[in-house]
Amino acid sequence: MDPLSSAQDIPRCDLCETANVHSYCDFCHVNLCKPCIGDHISDGYDKHKIVPFNERRSTLIYPMCKIHPHKNCDFQCEDCGNIFVCSSCTASKQHKGHNFVEVTEVYKTKKEVIKKDTKDLENHIAPTYEEIALDLENQLACLDGGYEKLTTTMSKQGEQWNREIDVIINKMKTEISEIKEKHRDILQKHLNEIKQIQFLIKETLQTIRKIEKSTEVSTTIEYSSKIREFSKFPPKVQVSLPTFMPKPIDHEKLYSLFGQITPLSTATEENVLSLNQPKTSVRELLDEPELVATIQTGHGKLRSVTCLNEDRIWTSGETNDIKCFNIKGSLVRTFKIKSEERPNDIAVNSDGNLLYSDGTDGTVNKVKNGQTEELITLPEWTPGQLCVTSTGDLLVTMCSDDYTQSKVVRYSGSTEIQTIQFDREGKPLYSQNGVVKYITENRNHDICVADKAAGALVVVNQDGELRWRYNGHPSLSKSNPFNPCGITTDSQCRILTADGNNHCIHILDQNGQFLRYINNCDLKDPYGICVDNNDNLFVCEYYKVVIKHSPKLPVTRDLQRNKPFNKDDEGKSLYSGNGQIKYNTENRNYNICVADSEASAVVVVNQDGKLRWRYTGHPLVTKNQSFKMFGITTDSQSRILTAHSDNHCIHLLDQNGQFLRYIDNCDLEYHFGGFFVDNNDNLFVCELKKGNRLISSGICGYYCWISEEDTSVCLPRVFSDRERAAGKITNV
Repeated sequence: MDPLSSAQDIPRCDLCETANVHSYCDFCHVNLCKPCIGDHISDGYDKHKIVPFNERRSTLIYPMCKIHPHKNCDFQCEDCGNIFVCSSCTASKQHKGHNFVEVTEVYKTKKEVIKKDTKDLENHIAPTYEEIALDLENQLACLDGGYEKLTTTMSKQGEQWNREIDVIINKMKTEISEIKEKHRDILQKHLNEIKQIQFLIKETLQTIRKIEKSTEVSTTIEYSSKIREFSKFPPKVQVSLPTFMPKPIDHEKLYSLFGQITPLSTATEENVLSLNQPKTSVRELLDEPELVATIQTGHGKLRSVTCLNEDRIWTSGETNDIKCFNIKGSLVRTFKIKSEERPNDIAVNSDGNLLYSDGTDGTVNKVKNGQTEELITLPEWTPGQLCVTSTGDLLVTMCSDDYTQSKVVRYSGSTEIQTIQFDREGKPLYSQNGVVKYITENRNHDICVADKAAGALVVVNQDGELRWRYNGHPSLSKSNPFNPCGITTDSQCRILTADGNNHCIHILDQNGQFLRYINNCDLKDPYGICVDNNDNLFVCEYYKVVIKHSPKLPVTRDLQRNKPFNKDDEGKSLYSGNGQIKYNTENRNYNICVADSEASAVVVVNQDGKLRWRYTGHPLVTKNQSFKMFGITTDSQSRILTAHSDNHCIHLLDQNGQFLRYIDNCDLEYHFGGFFVDNNDNLFVCELKKGNRLISSGICGYYCWISEEDTSVCLPRVFSDRERAAGKITNV
């Protein structure tokens, strides 16, 4: 056996290739035997570092000083963008009075970051993406079965009609096929995005593993963590199947009464990575914000604040200074922009570099290592406020130089990829002027703009389509016009905006529903605001030139505790005044839903007790008994289910009171009352005068039973589509 190719052979000298290794050159990364050491260092001893073989790769390799070539760079100059300097440089006039940090300390810190990043990528991030990808693949695999059920339902309804409506049936089937393809495209698009990110994660892991093994100082220190970028998980996509809603036959309205197909409804469930932090629920946040720090910034009128990391923030005002503070209020760094005027706004990109918009020359700039680089130049437009998205894109609000147009533009690097300016009717989304329009992206990818001149928040989805507007809350305690300035979002998709006129902050849910004010911290003229990764809120006060720091945004669900909900805005009773049973439940949007049997209505109020809507049944001729409900519950998609005992069915509504469908295919009979939906959307139904019964949930395809005679609950059983179609769901 050739000893050089033997798998059991001990390491050999790289020079002579025969003798056993004795030493190692930590500079050249070469194995050496004793006789070859002299040959290796013959070109100069100071160019090599010979160590025992078992201590190899223990010597740090410092970069050489560019000004003093014979000296190593043992320090970094914080005032010069952390450039490497040697001991001679530190004593030079160029660096007089500067702050220096030892390279070895930075090196050790970065090594710890790399070690932590490797662990996070391998143990948390990569497995989560794998789970998301698997879920999308499962949805794709079940797609055909779901749509086959849908077309079967349509065909069954069509059998009751004559040949006159065959054309209509075919037209609707075509529509179903188109929706199916759109459904497939949505899932495939998200799956492709996840696969791409997984590929990037693998590449990143390979790179940082090489850095872990390397002793190259410059390579290690120049490492830029991708954890912040990869930790911003995309939403978990749940695209619900459309439904076909049959209606009574009327020959004069064949098409409209045959039914309608609901469009795809894409629900997202946020995946939020919380590394080294306790997993807390929303209720564990503070009931009210507390002022924990006030930072004196020294700006002339404070306008903007953005978080660099958990310890530092950038601020800007009416001067050309951009200042970095730590959360204790100490000034860390000051950067002057090239213009003599103030920056319009500031932001931090995914690499931790400072961005600012300059209205004097129409540019958006990046600051890296103390040097300014133009990212975007806008002829005939003036850049306003900035937002870095979860995908690393840059959103910029801007107005035309003649102040007649306003728009939002999305950039990938320096490339424009999206413009948001008009609604579907061609009307401007934003006020046409140069007044500030702060912007942020929510975790559901909505784009939220605080349009100060319009006195409104304007929220569009990621495709630029208008979702909703918010024009303030009609509170008697807030008498001045709504004047939104800064805007930000938190980990729960809540939206916060600073109301300068009323010296408070409005908190809304992701659908524009007002939740509460923050007005207990002696706020005065709040302007720019931001929230860090731990839901700590930073608020600029325009005239006081201070930042107020509040920890943990307040709980929004406990605001109306101990307040009775029994009257509407006109003083009329919300519910029937009797002792009849009134089942109630809370929806996921915090609406309070009551099944008022005596009033034959479902009554829904918001968490403040304000009436949102009433539902008094669906006018379908096949359900000819009066609407009497006993029991109400909600599912994970905020749909509302209520038991209609006289017609032996369950009504399924959306969160806005829109009728969706009945559940009436499980031989439901006689006064079934209390019922509920579990965390997996399985529906449990009580029947008062039946034996053990098997009841379909109508939501996820699971089945369960409860009876008054036997209170035991059987484990849910999953039935196949074939069993359900064959009508094999019978008494147990």
